[in-house]
Amino acid sequence: MENSIEYTNYVNIAKDLDIYNNLSKEKVPFKEKFEAIYEKAKENDVKVSTAKKFVSNLSQDELRTVKIYASLANDIHVDALSDEGAYNLLVHMYEKYDFDNDGFVADGEARGLTLLPKQMDDEAKRAWVKAMNSMDSDKGALMVISFGFNMEAINRSMAQHMNQMSDSQLNKLQENATYDIRAWINETLSQPYHPKTITFLDIMNKVDGTINGNGDTVYASPEFMKSTKHLKIALQKAHEEVLGQMKQEKLTTLKKIDLENKVTEIINRKKDEPIAEAINAINKMAS
Repeated sequence: MENSIEYTNYVNIAKDLDIYNNLSKEKVPFKEKFEAIYEKAKENDVKVSTAKKFVSNLSQDELRTVKIYASLANDIHVDALSDEGAYNLLVHMYEKYDFDNDGFVADGEARGLTLLPKQMDDEAKRAWVKAMNSMDSDKGALMVISFGFNMEAINRSMAQHMNQMSDSQLNKLQENATYDIRAWINETLSQPYHPKTITFLDIMNKVDGTINGNGDTVYASPEFMKSTKHLKIALQKAHEEVLGQMKQEKLTTLKKIDLENKVTEIINRKKDEPIAEAINAINKMAS
């Protein structure tokens, strides 16, 4: 299965999202069957590039299991799947990923936005997950702000869709538009999709912009403003926890490196002495 450092880091953070754990619990009747398919994919070391072939060899019962687990409305037609769409059918909710870097996560034939924006750095992702878990049902502001971080991908997808329209369809759209649609399509598609990395500061700037009335939201209802302020408090608390955890992880790593260096030093110094003496010295250092 896919195991790049970037993907592995993403999965390790995304799996802590409560919403994924809750969704998994709701699919209990299909869990064992899906896990069997998942383990078979692991045994075959399925990659994005080989996922379609693997899916094509699944039985009808297995395809039905995968369909239900992924909450797909339509039956799975392998020929219509992208490599990414096929792979994401075979993994858990928190492991689904935008492998082709187009801003969307293909799951079967469906394409959607992820709850955890891929372009966030790891510090921001961890704070985002903690804040999301603490918001309970009050996720209005969180979803809107997350949606805003994906606007470049959304605009590009819209431009690609409009680019496939006929001249008569575009002319009809242009009648009610306040901008040159064809020019916007050409400008959008002429630029490569390279979303910038989102930091925790970027998230807070977006939240503060909404609260102060200078953000992307044209009108914010009292309920939405309350949700946004709630989100700000949750993010600040989450970030403090993340920084504390990262500091502890760094100290643990440094201690491990220091111990490994001391062990190596002892081994090199004791290489001409009886092996028992070297082992005894190492054990004392480790304790």
